[in-house]
Amino acid sequence: MQKYPESIIQPVSMWNRCLLCGRQVPLEVHHVFGGVANRPKSTEDGLVVHLCPECHRNGRWAAHRCRNTMIRLRMVGQKAYEKAGHSRQDFIKRYGRNYL
Repeated sequence: MQKYPESIIQPVSMWNRCLLCGRQVPLEVHHVFGGVANRPKSTEDGLVVHLCPECHRNGRWAAHRCRNTMIRLRMVGQKAYEKAGHSRQDFIKRYGRNYL
């Protein structure tokens, strides 16, 4: 069984289902804030979600193909980060911009 990074967005009880479509298939970890600089921060802050391959990278609305899906996930990620006790200014300083 694959070890997934902790997520402050997706409850542990949902780690066996795709966050976007709910299917129970082999899942992939999606870093809400990707790239060389932000991927490690995303993992450290728990800003990861578990997606099926279709919702992660292959489908029409996939997080890596659809800007609207990507922005929606980043908005949810920022809300979770702020709910975890960080200020909006903390978020902007860490990730470079405000998504809300």
